[in-house]
Amino acid sequence: MNKFKIYSLFYLMLFLVLSSCQEDEIENALEITGLSPVEAHFGDTITIQGQGFKEVQTTVVRFEGNVLGQITEITPTQLSVVVPRGAQEGNIQVRTGKYVSAYSSEIFGIIPSPPFISSISPSQGPPGFAFTITGEYLADNYLFVSDSLKHKENVAVYFDDTTLEIDSIHANRIWLKVPENMENGEVEVKVVKDGMTSNIETFKVGNPPIQDDFNRPVTEWATNETSPNPIRNDWMIVNGEWKIEGPGDNETNSGYNYILGRRLVPGDILMANTSGMTMNGPGKGFTLSADVYIPELTDYILGGLAFNVQDEQNYYAFRLGGAGLIQLLRVVDGTPSAIFSLSAFADQLQGQNTYRMEVVSDEPYVFTLRILSAGNLVAEGTFTDDQSLFQDGAAALYTSSQAYFDNFLLISREN
Repeated sequence: MNKFKIYSLFYLMLFLVLSSCQEDEIENALEITGLSPVEAHFGDTITIQGQGFKEVQTTVVRFEGNVLGQITEITPTQLSVVVPRGAQEGNIQVRTGKYVSAYSSEIFGIIPSPPFISSISPSQGPPGFAFTITGEYLADNYLFVSDSLKHKENVAVYFDDTTLEIDSIHANRIWLKVPENMENGEVEVKVVKDGMTSNIETFKVGNPPIQDDFNRPVTEWATNETSPNPIRNDWMIVNGEWKIEGPGDNETNSGYNYILGRRLVPGDILMANTSGMTMNGPGKGFTLSADVYIPELTDYILGGLAFNVQDEQNYYAFRLGGAGLIQLLRVVDGTPSAIFSLSAFADQLQGQNTYRMEVVSDEPYVFTLRILSAGNLVAEGTFTDDQSLFQDGAAALYTSSQAYFDNFLLISREN
């Protein structure tokens, strides 16, 4: 009898426990009963109504396209979810466990967003030049970069009325090149996707100027063996040693710093800019300039500009001495010879002053040289290399011994 009572009590308790579990499962069964709204833009927040939703850590909302939405609020009967980029039209899935999930009976729709251009980088370049458009909703592929026609066929990029060829595309970036037949000048850029047009930005077709004011932290002396180059990676120390110094604060970069070059062994020294070229072949030209300070009052100390640099032993040099000597040199295999030399400016162009030196060339082997003091023209002349040696090459800072430089500028152009 006692055993019977014990067994009866045991089965009664088991029945009550199972019944309670079934009631909890019925009460907490996962279900989606509605979506509000039933269509939205990427980034919008929607509400999912239903039951059986659990805490954020164990609840996942998946949109068509196999992308997850960010849950911002949750109760057992309601979810607030941000529509993720890459979501597609279709049913929404809510999952609260490995094998527990529910789908919306309503089809959720994506409202297309027009493409938006936030930046173009670089925003200037010659024909054939590569650049990148950055923005939002530029394409439909959010998970990877694509160069397939599938992802490019619904997108068009325009320079004014000219359609550009797209190299690669992503929802946030488009990679392109300036068309080869584009004329120099400013153009309007827009992106058209699925019939929707973006905002308009501008791009300047042509070679951008290359500038350096050296207003960055001071450095120690560096040579062509110093790695990494502390001057900056767009400068190459050809010979001698160079450093940035000046009144500028090393941490905040306030003030106006400059660059100093000096030689270690006899011979002229160069530091070349690697971002551009001094090209003066048919249809091309350049203007090269910089501020130059000669620290002594003797013509044994010279500083200036080198251009059409082939290597450390072959180039042209426009240089100024501390006692007013002006020269245009051709240097061949390390041996200099003067195309032009004049010592008539001892009073106007003394050392221990800063001068603006400029070279302009719009045809091969012909160079116009200028020297300005405080913005006023002091000397100017046009000269031709009758040996027709160097047509294109690098631009560089030059000194025979020691000189200071600032505000480097190289402008290349199509004539």
